[in-house]
Formats: sequence, C-alpha cells, structure tokens
Amino acid sequence: MATLAPLPALSATDTVNGERRVRRTHVAIVHARYIDAMLRGEKTIEARLSRSRIAPFGRVGVGDAIWFKASGGAFGAMARAARVEQFEGLTPRGVRGLRARFDAGVRADVAFWALKRSARCATLIWLEDVREINEGPDYNARPGDRRAWFVLDAGSRGPSLRRAG
Repeated sequence: MATLAPLPALSATDTVNGERRVRRTHVAIVHARYIDAMLRGEKTIEARLSRSRIAPFGRVGVGDAIWFKASGGAFGAMARAARVEQFEGLTPRGVRGLRARFDAGVRADVAFWALKRSARCATLIWLEDVREINEGPDYNARPGDRRAWFVLDAGSRGPSLRRAG
C-alpha cells in the first residue's frame, strides 16, 4: 500500500486562481454505505444539495481536509478536496442534469435524488487521498443538532482527535 502524504494543517494556506485562502477542515456526516464506497474507490464525488446556501456551499475549497463520520456511528474515512464545483438557482430539471452528469461518481440512490429534487444549491466535491480512519476531529455538535456538515475553526492549530461511535 502506498504511503499517503499527511493532510494539511488548519493553518496552511493555498493560492487558488491568484487568491490566497486558508485550508479548512470539515466534518461530514454520511450514511455508512457511502464511507464504504469511498474506501473502495467507487464514490469519488461528495454531493451536498440544499434549498439554501448552507455549508459546505461557499466554505469548502481545493486542498481542504474532510473527515467522514457515519450517521449515528464512528468516523470511517478522511479525504482531501481535489476539485469543487458549486451551483445556484437550480430547478428540478437542473438537479436531474446534475444527476445525469455526476451520479457515476456520487453513487447516490434514487431516494437521495428524489429528496433533493427541489434543491436550489449544490456543492460537488471531488475526493482524493481517501483513507480509512477510526477517529476524527472533535467538533461541536450538540444534542439535537441536525447539521450534516461542520466547518471547523480555521484559526485553531489543528483538530484534536476523538473516537466516535
């Protein structure tokens, strides 16, 4: 197995399209089957569709670290964002177009696309350096918090790790 370079620290910066930006760290809550598909190399794009501009829309960029945690379970994978595309003003037809163009990498089921048919915004994140993990960053999710994406404080030195599950 090849040795992977460490993912970037929170304080690292990149220059993308002539602009300097701080690399961020994210926690994404997903169904366990999607973590398995990432680790097998089948799921290569993480798709987030919503009716409004909520994270990760406008908050994730190339080089960012994403830690994947199973819904109600443990951390299982981490990856780096290799490419990010965002869409606004979607219609049901536009969502169908995204599905047609990108579902081979997204690997979502019919229920996902049906649930997201009225989305107005989408963030597509191409994943690289996917690796299996069993712990992840400590993030601030309170009981009843229904968010499925957390952007960690870019000003901190780095995430403290914790086991989840």
